[in-house]
Amino acid sequence: MHLWTPGLGDTGVLALIGMALGLGFARTWRPPLRMPRWMPLTAAFVGSVMLVPVGVLGTGLRVAVALGLAKPSLEGVSPWVFDVIYPWFLAWGLAMGTAAVGYHYRTRGVCRACGRGRPAFVGHAGAEGPPTREEAETTTL
Repeated sequence: MHLWTPGLGDTGVLALIGMALGLGFARTWRPPLRMPRWMPLTAAFVGSVMLVPVGVLGTGLRVAVALGLAKPSLEGVSPWVFDVIYPWFLAWGLAMGTAAVGYHYRTRGVCRACGRGRPAFVGHAGAEGPPTREEAETTTL
């Protein structure tokens, strides 16, 4: 078994990317990084779309085997993978999707049409109160 063995090295690299996304969503990307908000949102969407179905299928297959409903051929795959890895894929995909939705709502800015929302990446309001609609429109993402 080597780092370039299918399913090992690529999973490790994707896990590192997922950890970076998780840290970024827990702590909003702010200057000086100046990352466009679509980049982490796209990565999280793709990660969730990849992880959730695999986790559902792997966990569902394990449940079906435990109930005696299926007898799959597991050549090359250890049974512990279905007990440990696939449920974590499901949990990580759901958590990443949830974190991405939270990040979207935190960073969406003010709607130009109706004025709802809040300014993105603006410091705390002082004694003068929250910014007006005109001030909020000048905020960049």
